[in-house]
Amino acid sequence: MDINVIRLVHPDSFQLIDIQNLVHNAFESIDDVIDTEQLMNSMVDFVLKDNICILAGQEDYKWKGLAIVTESPLYREPQVFHFYSSGSSKLRKAMIESVVEWVKEQGYNGFWTSNINGEEKDSAFKRLFKRAGTPQKMGTIFRFEVE
Repeated sequence: MDINVIRLVHPDSFQLIDIQNLVHNAFESIDDVIDTEQLMNSMVDFVLKDNICILAGQEDYKWKGLAIVTESPLYREPQVFHFYSSGSSKLRKAMIESVVEWVKEQGYNGFWTSNINGEEKDSAFKRLFKRAGTPQKMGTIFRFEVE
């Protein structure tokens, strides 16, 4: 099994159909909110920023993983904004290791992330990121429907 994780650093990466399909799959749950062109434009905007890391994971020469990590002086630590993998546990491990490596390169010793899939999925979520270190529950996320 061939595993490879790279940081996307050039806007032209999102012209490649395989990368477009990866991004589409990673964000398919919001397809009804954002169209493909808007999604790709956002990814191009992200890749141009030094404080945002976009990692793409490949397994057996197929793109199956995407992670977006942001860093800002406004945050205490970087945040894993989005994490997607349709690959094996080996790919997920490699993706997490790449996230940790980037976080450390930025001079941090931790990161934040959120599980928006519900409290009943917290155990699986903690297992996903266990290679990064010991999780500490920091609070709760709420979504408010504006009227």
